[in-house]
This record gives sequence, C-alpha cells and structure tokens, in this order.
Amino acid sequence: MSRIHELIESLCPDGVQRVSLGNVTTNFDSKRRPVTKSDRKIGAYPYYGANGIQDWVDDYLFDGIFLLVGEDGSVQTPDGKPVLNWAEGKIWVNNHAHVLQSSTDNLDLRFLFFVLQTIEIRSLVTGGTQPKLNQKNLNSIQVPLPPLEVQQEIVRILDQFTQLEAELEAELEARRAQQSHIHRLVVKTLESSKVPLVPLGDTGTWFGGGTPSKSVSDFWSNGTIPWISPKDMGQPVVHSTEDHITERAIAASATKLIPEGSVAIVTRSSILDHTLPIAFVPQEATLNQDVKAVRSHAGIEPEYLFHILRTMRPTLLRFARREGGSVASLETKKLMSFRIPVPDLNEQKRIIDLLENFEMLVSDLTSGLPAELAARRKQYEYYRDKLLTFKELAA
Repeated sequence: MSRIHELIESLCPDGVQRVSLGNVTTNFDSKRRPVTKSDRKIGAYPYYGANGIQDWVDDYLFDGIFLLVGEDGSVQTPDGKPVLNWAEGKIWVNNHAHVLQSSTDNLDLRFLFFVLQTIEIRSLVTGGTQPKLNQKNLNSIQVPLPPLEVQQEIVRILDQFTQLEAELEAELEARRAQQSHIHRLVVKTLESSKVPLVPLGDTGTWFGGGTPSKSVSDFWSNGTIPWISPKDMGQPVVHSTEDHITERAIAASATKLIPEGSVAIVTRSSILDHTLPIAFVPQEATLNQDVKAVRSHAGIEPEYLFHILRTMRPTLLRFARREGGSVASLETKKLMSFRIPVPDLNEQKRIIDLLENFEMLVSDLTSGLPAELAARRKQYEYYRDKLLTFKELAA
C-alpha cells in the first residue's frame, strides 16, 4: 500500500482525471452473434452471455483479452454495479454482453475491470421487465485514469486477493467433487453386486401434503407442528421450518402428520430445473403440497433410504422430471417406479456408517471454508474500494 502512496505522490499529487469510458475503450459489439441452443455445436470454446459462460461451442468470434459487460437481462448486481466477466483466449459472445478492449496505451484493461466493480449504474439502466445497459449509456460512465504505473500496481495488489479467493473456491469445489465420487462409487458397487432393485413406491409408506387456509388464524397462530415446504429443504436434515401449524389445521386440511425418520422430497418447484432437494426429517412434521415424504418399511433402514436417494438424486431427477409445465415438477408415476438397490440390513448399516463418516469428515474440512471465503471477499472489497478512490484533478 505504501508503494501506491509513493506513486501517487510522485506521479499525480494534484489528483486524477476522470474520462468517459467510451473515450478509452474499443467496443466490438458489431461482431457479436447469438446462436440458438438448438443450432449450437458442442466444442471447446466458451459461449458467453450477459452473466458469463452459457455453453461451449465449436467455433469462436474473438481471440484475445476482453472485458465483457452485461447489456440485456443480467445487467446489474444487487448493489447496482455492472455485471462483468473477464475473458481470455478464443471466445464466442452473444448479443447480451458488450465486448470491450482498451483503445489507449494509457489504460490497463484489468484496471478498468476492477474500477467498474465499484461504479453504481442504476440510473443508466433502461427498460422494465428486460433491463438494458445500452452502448450510449455504457460509454458515458466516468472512470478515473491515473498514470499507467499506478494502475498496474493496483492491479498487482488486487490480483493477489482474487488469487487467494480462487484457491479457496477450488478447495471447496474439490471437497464437493470428492463427495460426489464416493456417492457414485457406492451406487456402482451395489449395482455390480446384483443387489435387488426395489421401486420407490414399494420402499415404504408415502405421504402427501397440503396448505391449511391462511385465512384461518387458528391454523397458524401459536402452531408448534413443523410444516415443511421447499424453502425448508436447503439442508440435508430438516431441523426446523419457517412455518408451524396447529393440530386443528391438520384435521381440517389435506396435510398429514408424517412420522419421525421420514425422507422428504421436493416434487414441485423451480429448483427442480437443476437440483432435487431430499432431506431427512428426524421429528414428526407436516408437508405442503409441493413435498412428498416416505417412511421406510421394515427391512429398509430410514437412514439408508435417505442416503441412497441423496446419492442417486441426479439420476432420479432426470428420470422423473416432468416435461413442460410452467413450474418444474416430478411425475408421481415415474417417481414411484424409480428403482433403488436395497441390500440386506447389515450392508445397509455398513453403507450408512461409510457415508455418514465421510460426510462428517468433509463437513469438518469445509465448514470453515465458506466463512473464510466470505471474509476474503470483504477484505478484497475493502482494499479495492480504498485503492480505487482518488482525489479528482481540478478542472
């Protein structure tokens, strides 16, 4: 940091000029070309949209180092900053992201990338349901332009922060990949050992749900019975729920009390477009209409049913997801016909121990990583904003 102060005192002691972005960048928007998903051929080149890589294709439009700025749709972050992507090498860009390079030797493009992360653009975004940052408004953004040596020193410092963050993210991803590998190995071992396959519908007693009338306060006021909806299914075990209902609500609605040790599955929610939430329910509870639950029969350990379903959920989601519809959902007939391996009880208990011990190990290793990653991001944002705040040069 002292090096920065020395450079500023030496090279720009009276302040830093601000320039319009359009005066220091070259815009390549005219060379962009969108390709519908059905017309794309899978390949080695990233296909960028407003918020990053959307696909991989067999050809490219650009080759070099570029700063991509969201133009349509994903235009601004929740705090009103532009959506940015740093792209290097051969890439394809559709018409939802502006494509920029520096047009002057006095601007380090990487410096501009960091600067734009600090600039609020809400007043420049037009449109309602489809927000847009058009080229004219983009070009009007005022950015500081300190001497190149100052820019490069700031880039060097901030890149060190981003590298540390990238290493933490890679570590977190490696742990998740390791967990997925163990899950696949368990399923593969069971399938190769000719373990009996049982349709899900035959593994236990199934329960549906419902929503008690919101207009009847006695159904909800002072309720003590957990009422599980998709928003409560973000963790592997449902320890608590946002909403609780009363016994009167159970008697007067479609929801039913499910026994402890049940396994809950989200069957209707937009999250099913990419993820199938499955959770263990260790206490009695009720469900809303978008969740089903199963309590295993004798001969199937509840924890085994939970773990094997969690292990097989990508396959289950692909198999049972309904085609079409305004909200993603599972077809009940397909869900019930999906077959899972059910070994004898001793093998079930061995698998439970294996997966729970491994998940405990992974949890211990990764529990601190998200917090450390968040701390690193805050530290990066603090120094980024501090480094990129300059005294403005008087006119």
